[in-house]
Amino acid sequence: MYPDANSICFRVWKQCMALDPSNAAARVQLDATTKLVRRLEFEKAIASEDEEATSKRIRKLISEGACELDNSYTGPMLSKTEDGWKPSLEFIQGMLEWFKAGKTLPKRWVYEIILVVKLNRGNHETADMNKVYGFEGETKKKYSELCYKLFEEVFCALPLCCLVTASQQPESSEISKVPAKPFFDAEGRKRFFIVHGGLFSKDEVSFDELKKIPRMVRKQPGNEGLMMECLWTDPQDAPGRGPSKRGVGLGFGPDITENWCRHSGVTAVIRSHEVRDNGYSIEHEGRCITVFSAPNYVDQVGNQGGFVRINEHGTLAFTSFKHQPHPNIKPMAYAGGFMGLGG
Repeated sequence: MYPDANSICFRVWKQCMALDPSNAAARVQLDATTKLVRRLEFEKAIASEDEEATSKRIRKLISEGACELDNSYTGPMLSKTEDGWKPSLEFIQGMLEWFKAGKTLPKRWVYEIILVVKLNRGNHETADMNKVYGFEGETKKKYSELCYKLFEEVFCALPLCCLVTASQQPESSEISKVPAKPFFDAEGRKRFFIVHGGLFSKDEVSFDELKKIPRMVRKQPGNEGLMMECLWTDPQDAPGRGPSKRGVGLGFGPDITENWCRHSGVTAVIRSHEVRDNGYSIEHEGRCITVFSAPNYVDQVGNQGGFVRINEHGTLAFTSFKHQPHPNIKPMAYAGGFMGLGG
């Protein structure tokens, strides 16, 4: 059942405890060996033909105490809640300082964060982009194959898009700002469609169609279809649709955006996928907004990063920020191939 060396250690410390149950040092060694054996068993199982989800294996690993924090760890701590471990503002601030020093989080915290944080999927959350841009290589080097497989599984489960709807109707003074003549949902509230890439190769794609995309079956977006278009399309200045500069996806013009927003009761499409000098840009008469939050992209572009807040009335507030110093690691240090296009 156990690897030979670890099996011997396990039996030795167990015999020590049987002979001297009060031996604290033996208890510590037995506990540590037990956790090591469990961890090795789980990581070995990952390479088997067993189809059990990696996330289930990780949860079992955590519940059996096989990835507890080392006593020497002095870094940021997640907060214990009724629903499990959650990141707080203090944790995020501490994590930034921890990373600036070139340090890594323990596996336990990495697993907890992957399992609890909810994000939309981007075009980089795919197997080929993970390899090309180095995320796969970096994760395996710093953690393990098991950790990367958990990321890969969670990436496939991420929503491709979502709706953010204001809880209150817009204030009269805000109606005419972004966009100039906004569309609303059926209750007169602003509603924003959040997606990484943009709109589609056919008109009037419905939310029901987007919900039916079999992302957990298909997993990777491929070269055509709604899944790919959610992740890879870009706005263009010219009306209509045009070829993509990336070789995958397409360009969609301001008329495409206006027609889809009108049909869907959406105030604006908020997307990313492209570098913007100020971290964001307002396009298509305010109905398409690009937000790009990676400043000085790949340490070369010199752009600012940006983010947008949406308040209860659906009013947008934009923030730009500059890049900060980081550990002296070259861009694409873990990359497995050529550089792709930004975003």
